[in-house]
Amino acid sequence: MASEAPARESPSGLIYLERLTLAWLQADLPKLVQLKPAEKIQVFFFDHDPAALALAQVLSGICPVTFQELRFQCAEVRDKDGVSVRLKVVYEELAVMGGMICRDIPDSLKKDKRLALFLMKAPVCSLDLYSEGRYLLIRQAVQLINFVRWHAGTINGAPKVTELFLFSRPFSQQLCEYAASKHIRLSLMKPYHSWKAPWQKIGKKFSKLNVKVFKALLRHILSTVFGPKVRTQESSQFADTRLLLESRLEFGLNPQRISDLFFFDAEGIRGNDVRLVFNGSYNPVDEDKLRVMQQEGIEAIALTAQSSLVSPSKVPVFHRGSAGTRMDERWDFSRLPKDYAAFTAQYAHCRSYWEDFFKRCQIKLWASFYKNEPEHIAMAEALSMAGGVSAIYQRSYESNPTPILAVGSDIIFSFSKAEYGIEMQNGSDFRYHVATGYLGDFRFGHLREGAKQLRQSLAQAGARHVLAFFDENTIDDGRWFFNHRFLQENYEFWLEKLLTTPTLGLIFKPKVPKTLRARLGAAAGLLDKARQTGRCYVFDQGDIQSPFPPAAASMASDLAVHEMLGTATAGLESALSGTRTILMDFEGWPSSPLYQLGEDVIFKDWDSAWRACQDYFKDPSPASPLGDWSAMIDRLDPFHDGLAARRMSGYLKELLEGLRRNERPSDVMARAAESYARRWGKDKVQRGPRQ
Repeated sequence: MASEAPARESPSGLIYLERLTLAWLQADLPKLVQLKPAEKIQVFFFDHDPAALALAQVLSGICPVTFQELRFQCAEVRDKDGVSVRLKVVYEELAVMGGMICRDIPDSLKKDKRLALFLMKAPVCSLDLYSEGRYLLIRQAVQLINFVRWHAGTINGAPKVTELFLFSRPFSQQLCEYAASKHIRLSLMKPYHSWKAPWQKIGKKFSKLNVKVFKALLRHILSTVFGPKVRTQESSQFADTRLLLESRLEFGLNPQRISDLFFFDAEGIRGNDVRLVFNGSYNPVDEDKLRVMQQEGIEAIALTAQSSLVSPSKVPVFHRGSAGTRMDERWDFSRLPKDYAAFTAQYAHCRSYWEDFFKRCQIKLWASFYKNEPEHIAMAEALSMAGGVSAIYQRSYESNPTPILAVGSDIIFSFSKAEYGIEMQNGSDFRYHVATGYLGDFRFGHLREGAKQLRQSLAQAGARHVLAFFDENTIDDGRWFFNHRFLQENYEFWLEKLLTTPTLGLIFKPKVPKTLRARLGAAAGLLDKARQTGRCYVFDQGDIQSPFPPAAASMASDLAVHEMLGTATAGLESALSGTRTILMDFEGWPSSPLYQLGEDVIFKDWDSAWRACQDYFKDPSPASPLGDWSAMIDRLDPFHDGLAARRMSGYLKELLEGLRRNERPSDVMARAAESYARRWGKDKVQRGPRQ
C-alpha cells in the first residue's frame, strides 16, 4: 500500500499516519530514513495493522525511528483558546472544506442548485466515523488534520509544518489545499482495503436476522416466483394522492411517546392522508403494526423484502421499473472531473429512483426530519419533477451552522425564526421557512399525570428532592466521541450522591437504553444498588433509542441535568416543559448561543454543579437563577402553547388538499404560507433563496 507518489523530503522528523501498515513500512519509511539519516524520526499513528505494529517495534530498535499510537479523549483536544477541536470540525472546518469543494464545481453542474448543494454536502456529512469505512470519508480526514495540528502543538519544539500520510479519498486536491492552510503536508497513500470489512458487513447483516425476518425473506421469494405479481408498478393500487412519511423511530399513536406519526390531528393530517414507507430490518412492518395502520387508514409500502414481515399481498414491496437511471443531458460525464462525476452519478441514481417511486405510488407531498444524509436533496428534486412538494421539519436543537445539516427542500419547519439565519449560513436551498415552535411540546400535557405518579413513588421511598439526568450515548473509542468510561464516571458520580444522600431521588433517561448496562460495565452494579433504594428510576425501554421523551423525566423532577452542551435537545425540551435545567460543557464550546444563559445554567465540572443543586434544594426560591432559561426561551420557541405539531399538521394538510386538486405546487405553497402568516404572524414565515 505504497504512496501514490514518491515520498518528498520531509520538512521534519515528525510524521503522522492514518494507519500503520506493512505497505507503508516497506515503501515509505526507508525513503524517510534515507532523507534524514542523522535525524530521529517520530512516527505517530491513529490505527494499525497488528503485523505492522510488530514489525515497527523491531525496526525501532535498529533504525532512528520511534513509533507511538495516538490515544486520547476527544474532550482533551482543544485549541489554544480552550475550544473543542471536535466541535470546531463539525461547525467550522467542514464548512471550509465544503466551500473548497463547492468552489471547484464545474460550471455545467452549478445550474442545478440542488445538485450543487448535494456536491457540497455529500462528501463531508457522513456519520459513519467509527467503522473500517472511515478511511474513505472526507469528514474523517478533516478531523485527523485538525487532531494532528493539535497534537503537534503539544510537542515542545515541534516544527511549523508536519507531515500526515492519509489514504487517498475523493477530492484529494482540495484536502491537500485545506491541510496546507493548517501547516500540514499530506502524502496520499493508495485507498485502504481491509479483508475484515466485507466480513464485518456480512456478519452485521446476519446478526440482524431472526426467525421472523428469515421467514419474511423466504415468503417474499416464494411469492415473487410463484405468487401473483403484487407490485407497486400497478398504479391502480394507489387510488389517491397522499403524504409520504418514513418509519424511522417509534411506531404508534401514543401521545406520550416519540413517534413518526406524532403530528396526526383531527383537523390536519390523518391516517387516510398517509402512506408510510418501511426500509430496513431494524424496524419492519409486522402484523401488529399493520392492524393499527388499517384501523387508521394508513397505507404501508416496503422498500425491501426484509422491511416487511407480512405477505406482499398486504404490504406491497416496491420494485423498480425497467427505465433505469435517467441522466440529465447537461451532464457529460466524460468531461467531468472524476470525483464530481462520481457524486453526480450518485445524485442522478437517487433522484431517478425516487422520481419513479413518487409517480408510481401517487405521492405529491413528503415530510421528514432526516436531513443529515444528502439523499433527501435528491428526493426533494425528484418530487419536484413529479409535481410535488417536499418538507423537512426540525427535530433536534441546532446551535450553530454546519454543512452536515444543510437542507434542500421546498419547506423547512423549524422551532423558531432564529433557525432561518442558520439555514442561510448552511447554504440550504428552500422556498419557505416556517416557525412552528418546539414540535414535541404537545406531549407535556399527556405526560403530566405519569410524571406525578413517578414523583410520588420516589417520594414514598424518602426522596424529597428529585433530579433528572440525560445522557447522550457513548462509543468504544473515545478519540472520536465520548467513550464508555465517560458514561461510567458520570453515572458513578450521581449514584454515589444518591447512596450518600437519603433525601435525593434520581431519574435516568439514557438515549440508548438497550446497551446501557453493557456500557456501564462494573458501574451497573452500583445502579442496581441505587434502584433497590426505591429512589432511583431508569427509563430503560427501547431497542434503537428511548421511545420516551426527555420531558417524561424532567416533569417529575426539581432539576434536570444534560451532560452534553453540544447536543442540547433534551435540555431544551426539559426547559420548555417548565423544569429548571443545567447543561454540562465538558468539551469546551463557548460558541454555542446557549452560553448566553450564563454560569447558572452552563457548568464545566460535576462538583460545582452538585454544589449549586444542593444550594437550591436548601432554598428552592422561585427567584433562584439556577437552571433558568427565561432570558432566551422565547427565541428558542416563540409560542409555548403546546400547539406546534398541530400547526405543522394543518400546514401540511393545506398543501395536500391543494395538490389533490392538481393545483400548481408553487401556488399551493404560496397560499399555505399566506394563510399561516395571517393566523400566526407574518414574521413566522420567511422566504428562502429558492425561487
